[in-house]
Amino acid sequence: MRGTPETFLAFAPRGAGLLCALFYVVEGQDVFGWFIGATDSQHRAAFFELEKFYSPAPGGFLATDGNDLQGGWRFDYSKRKPGLDKGLPVPQDWIPELDRLQDVFDQEWLFFPEDPSAAREVEAYRDMELPFGEVAIKPQALGKLQKGAAVWRYFSPHFDGNVLDYLMPRWPLDYRDR
Repeated sequence: MRGTPETFLAFAPRGAGLLCALFYVVEGQDVFGWFIGATDSQHRAAFFELEKFYSPAPGGFLATDGNDLQGGWRFDYSKRKPGLDKGLPVPQDWIPELDRLQDVFDQEWLFFPEDPSAAREVEAYRDMELPFGEVAIKPQALGKLQKGAAVWRYFSPHFDGNVLDYLMPRWPLDYRDR
């Protein structure tokens, strides 16, 4: 088991609903994590690694194609053309750990409205007149978000804003503001 994951979520209560959600864990100079968020009218997810993020010469922003850890890193979003010709392997010891962390994150924060077990959450969103798409923040977790006029946000206590500042202009999500 690695360090405690840090988390961030952004939600537009009068717009798209979930804008983005992510967690990350720091190991040495590297950052490993997962994000999901709106891209046009769909949601896109990926696991990622920020190579040597906490060093004087940071490396790539490697990401999977969706949640496919076995397929390896398929994108390097630190490049102008992010598609990699050949996938790079995700470190083997990180595959089960990232998968486990994503499951824990989903259980705490997210629900998927098409899931038959999400009927109660969907009804709660309808009662609150809040938008939801393919993925949404669990109604009981919405109270943890800081409520701004346009966007509600949550930062875990030790979240490093530099990570988000690096991800936002590079990732394939629409969310670019914090």
